[in-house]
Amino acid sequence: MDAPLDNAVLLADDDSTTRQLGRRIIEGIGLRAIIANDGYDALRMFHRHRMSIALLLLDVRMPKLGGPDLLKALRRIDPQVPALLTSSSDPSVIKPLASKQAYTAFIPKPWRLDRVERELRLGMAQRPSLAARRHIGRTRLRAAGADA
Repeated sequence: MDAPLDNAVLLADDDSTTRQLGRRIIEGIGLRAIIANDGYDALRMFHRHRMSIALLLLDVRMPKLGGPDLLKALRRIDPQVPALLTSSSDPSVIKPLASKQAYTAFIPKPWRLDRVERELRLGMAQRPSLAARRHIGRTRLRAAGADA
């Protein structure tokens, strides 16, 4: 059975093993995985698949554009997108990224399968509906057109 079109998780991690494992976990709970090799790749993927992406799973430490800066950029596009940040480093990195508008959580590495699955489900439960995301997108497009 295919996952619904708006049930995609954007996974950005520079480690290929983590990307492979992440894909298996995401697809194993019935979601679609959109995989990015680094922060800039994730930014491109988000622009391309924005209406499909319901949740972000971002590595904190990536070359070029790390998870915290990537999340800030993505939330300028969609302030309500839920996000999970992951790293083997200190979880306090997400404190300045916490948002009243959007769910943000931390998953420590190495991953425990039950923890990742639980956080994915919690994050998906926090996502705005597809209709709400489309409305936000149209509103932002109209505002950008008015500024031009």
